[in-house]
Amino acid sequence: MRMTINLILMLLIMCSTQLIAQNSEEAANSKSVAILNKVVKDVEHQKIQTDDWEEAKRGMTLQDGHSIRTGGRSLALVTFLDKSLLRVRENSIVKIFSSIEGTKQNKNTQIDQGVVNFDVSKQQDEEFKFTTPTGLASIRGTSGYFEVIPDKTWLIVEEGLVEVKALSNGGEVQNVGAGNTAEIDKEGNISIRPTTEDEKAKLNSSKKDKTIKYIIETSEGEYELELFDEN
Repeated sequence: MRMTINLILMLLIMCSTQLIAQNSEEAANSKSVAILNKVVKDVEHQKIQTDDWEEAKRGMTLQDGHSIRTGGRSLALVTFLDKSLLRVRENSIVKIFSSIEGTKQNKNTQIDQGVVNFDVSKQQDEEFKFTTPTGLASIRGTSGYFEVIPDKTWLIVEEGLVEVKALSNGGEVQNVGAGNTAEIDKEGNISIRPTTEDEKAKLNSSKKDKTIKYIIETSEGEYELELFDEN
């Protein structure tokens, strides 16, 4: 009888453990904010509460607080659950934040450095923001381009309207319309002007995400080389 009771207890513990693990996995999946749809060359991923960077892989899900870092001539293509798209270009570092308010999922992408091309789906009651070392941009449904260095941010708006706010000197707020470029410096100054031809070329270049793969045969074996399609 005692053996039977012990066996039943063991089975109950095993079932409970499995249920907890399943619920934890479902909870983790429910926190997913975006997915890495494409990874070219050197792309790394960092989870929350760790200083370690790991190799990022296509299909990896990103959760609140996760970071992406790209190396030279590299690209990470990030797609959010609402189909908004980020092209994280070379030598860039971004961090994804998300918060739930009822049925709304508000998103904030922190760009520490580098270049990010964005195509944000039209937001209804949700927020989609970008934060840089010098500014904050609120977006409802817009496409454009960020270039970020520690003491300055450039924002090119291709379509739609973006509200930008300086993070110093009282937090000046201005709206940037399509066809314009905003510069936000570390002193909190915001200047807006028509986008130049050189900036338009940068914007168009930042959209390119098609690649061509080459197989190179050597005496030591085959190597795969992936390069951007410039056409």
